[in-house]
Amino acid sequence: LPGVALGHNENIAFGFTIVGIDQQDLYVEKLNPANPGEYRYRGEWRKLTVEHASIAVRGASPRMVDLKYTLHGPVIYEDDARHRAYALKWVGEQAGGAGYLAALALARAANWSQFKSAVSAYKVPSENLVYADKQGNIGWIAAGLAPVRGWSGLFPVPGDMGAYEWSRYLTVDEHPIEFNPPRHFIATANHNILPPHYNHVLSYYWAAPTRYERIAEVLASGRKFDLADFARLQQDAVSLPARRFVEFLKTWKTEPNSEAARI
Repeated sequence: LPGVALGHNENIAFGFTIVGIDQQDLYVEKLNPANPGEYRYRGEWRKLTVEHASIAVRGASPRMVDLKYTLHGPVIYEDDARHRAYALKWVGEQAGGAGYLAALALARAANWSQFKSAVSAYKVPSENLVYADKQGNIGWIAAGLAPVRGWSGLFPVPGDMGAYEWSRYLTVDEHPIEFNPPRHFIATANHNILPPHYNHVLSYYWAAPTRYERIAEVLASGRKFDLADFARLQQDAVSLPARRFVEFLKTWKTEPNSEAARI
């Protein structure tokens, strides 16, 4: 990694879990039947960018490969029979898109304002960045470059029309964000973090909410916590689905005519 991905300095501390922002799209490019080294874009044939690379193979001679690119990104598959190529567009190809690169600025932040400014350059991977400082402030930003599309982004799209281009990226203030919430704690666990009525699409897939619900259950007790408490929470093995299932079994055992028994 280029720096401290999560940790603390003398003023602030920060950590993360994965957000899962949809940061890529697959484009179906039309290849020129008369010249497969060209692809169609907005009524014109453009030349594929080709780079030659040598891949070392143990026990054999190096293998020479051609790496092909369209304006959308690297070609990951070619269908010669249909004259199609599939190119992957990904925010990690943007300048400064190396993983966790913005952590170099996060690690030098001294307050929430500087931390938020550093997050504006956070590109890959998308993270729930949680924040705390020595003044008692806490915060959270769903960070990472989030493309703004005019379509869902769920399926491959035609690359030749020019009608499926990202218009921009969300600004840091357009991302889900919290600072000193009234509940007095912040928790993330790869779950759906979208606030009610949030009007931007970040992702369609999230982890189950049960880990977050368990963390919130513990932190919402209202008592003060120390380092040992958080160490125990990190190793906590309570399963809320298992707890509910045990109660279900108890009902089945004690009430043979209950709904649980009929199921």
